[in-house]
Amino acid sequence: MSMKVVYSPNHQRHNPVHEVQFGVPIPYFEAPARAEAIRSALEEDDGFAFVGPAEHGDRPILAVHDPGLLRYLESAWRDWES
Repeated sequence: MSMKVVYSPNHQRHNPVHEVQFGVPIPYFEAPARAEAIRSALEEDDGFAFVGPAEHGDRPILAVHDPGLLRYLESAWRDWES
């Protein structure tokens, strides 16, 4: 039996210049190149099977987060850019 690895090339779109830790900008650690290196290593091992992500809707998110947070996040980036 293989361990499933959820993968999508869409993760490469999340590539900020930096992240903020304790109010200080630092180099972004979880860069697409790091994720691709991990994917490449796992592909060489027959113990892993790659599958695409599944859509689950808002229900699992709302099970653990306040609906107000979800409403805020839906427009936060657009509001930040404007």
